[in-house]
Amino acid sequence: MKQASAVSAGARVIARMLVAGPVVRSRRWVLIVKLRVLGWMSRSTVDVQIDKSARIGRRIVVQFGSKGHNVIRIGPGCKISDGVRFRLYGGTIDLGPKVDVRGNAVLSIAGGRLVLDGPNNLSWGVTVHCAESIHLAKFAHVAEYSTIVDNSHYYTAPDVWSYHNTRTAPIELEQDVWVCPKATITSGVRIGDHTIVASNTVVVKDVPPGVLISGVPGKVVRGLDLPWLGAGLDGRPVDE
Repeated sequence: MKQASAVSAGARVIARMLVAGPVVRSRRWVLIVKLRVLGWMSRSTVDVQIDKSARIGRRIVVQFGSKGHNVIRIGPGCKISDGVRFRLYGGTIDLGPKVDVRGNAVLSIAGGRLVLDGPNNLSWGVTVHCAESIHLAKFAHVAEYSTIVDNSHYYTAPDVWSYHNTRTAPIELEQDVWVCPKATITSGVRIGDHTIVASNTVVVKDVPPGVLISGVPGKVVRGLDLPWLGAGLDGRPVDE
């Protein structure tokens, strides 16, 4: 009886796998068609390339601005999970191999270029606003509900709404940067290789490699004990 039950369970698993393949492929085509149709309806242009091996989830939300040109590239082995939102106001989203964008993340471009070299991970609820340039080198990963934004608002006059005043500066997350939950990375910041950004930290200036940064605004707490180099990436104490 137990053997028959195990065989039945195995058969069900195999059946689900056989069904899953066509479903995943159909979601890829659904997203391609959605991007092209909604782009046309918004009088925008879109160049979309989604690798056949990419896995696309359900309820992907796509929002276009008007009259922009958008480039979307999703590389081999990528995963776009349920409820991910694309806000496309002109610009490029280029996801390299094995980029994992988890549920309810928001990728928003407004004239900028968002590049993830792969493999990378944007966890649940991560929000990325790109108006100039945001680059994640390989292995960089961003934990739940963090924000990366390369633009900011500023005041000019009492009766001028600051929302319409924006300035931008590029963001660079170098190799294997680990951004912990609910952190914020602001414009014009470069974070060095193998650095950890602690939860709830706001990063407002460049961060050296191989350190732990924490606080509002973020400050270097200490060098990391990296097995291959010791205290800091250069083997010396890290200056704050």
